[in-house]
Amino acid sequence: MTQPKEFQQILTDGGVGDLICELVAVDWNIRNHPSVHFHVWVPDYLLSFAKHVLSPGATVRPFSKAKSKFRSDIEGMTTEWCTNHTAMRTHPVDYGFHMLSDRHIYDLNQKNYLQIIPQKPKTKLPQRYVTIAATAAEPVKAMPVETLNAIIDYVVGKGYTPVFLGREESHTGLKDFKVKSRPIPIDYSKGINLINKTDLLEAAQIISGSQCFIGMDGGLTHLAGCTNTNIVAGYTLVDPIHVAPIRFGTQNYRFYPVEPSHDIANRYYQTWNSGFKKGDFRVFPGWEKVVADMTPEKFIKKLEGIL
Repeated sequence: MTQPKEFQQILTDGGVGDLICELVAVDWNIRNHPSVHFHVWVPDYLLSFAKHVLSPGATVRPFSKAKSKFRSDIEGMTTEWCTNHTAMRTHPVDYGFHMLSDRHIYDLNQKNYLQIIPQKPKTKLPQRYVTIAATAAEPVKAMPVETLNAIIDYVVGKGYTPVFLGREESHTGLKDFKVKSRPIPIDYSKGINLINKTDLLEAAQIISGSQCFIGMDGGLTHLAGCTNTNIVAGYTLVDPIHVAPIRFGTQNYRFYPVEPSHDIANRYYQTWNSGFKKGDFRVFPGWEKVVADMTPEKFIKKLEGIL
């Protein structure tokens, strides 16, 4: 009997959201190459989630078990940012296809986020709740405190319990690069604080059971895209069409973006600026005004048709 060819898919770079998107390309490869057995290498925190969503036909392995250079005897492709082409230049799902299979897929139905199987989370939760991303690794992606407080009061007034999600530290990449996040300084006693208390898969299950996910562009917003839940998310650094979750062949399914006003200078700086390597694109000129334009009124207007 002929042994299947073996091939490595190595997800080395990017944050949680990038890696969730890149799993779409990994899954496409698994399903479309049944004669190949894939070895999928991921950061440890992504392991249980990747095993849950990927199709059969692969062995998913954590970086902590990786030997030098992974399996040197097996051919592979990686998402490593080794050229000028990065996930900042295209949707991260497309970037995954480009780097892991050297192809571009045009059909959005082939680029749907991998959906979790809804299960009851370990954490006991009320029947009516919404999930809120309450940490941010970058100031430009942090919701203003006054906006988040107003959203919390609105949610509570509608009879829903806020459930706060996020982590203060995550690890990514082969070199175990640590990404620090900070909780937004709000009154967590108005809801259920699960910051640092869930892994990625349980966070997805909790989001799946909520009426709505509320946050800013980031890893948890992409994670919400792996569920059927309504998403209300704010975008400052990137145009929503550049990174919006893809579900059921569209970027509009239960997705309600909150955008900066058109007259705000340098909004979506990362999307259109080609010279960001000269400085830190996360603290571009005027970024404070872009963030400040994420007002309570804009979020609540989107929530009115959901809650």
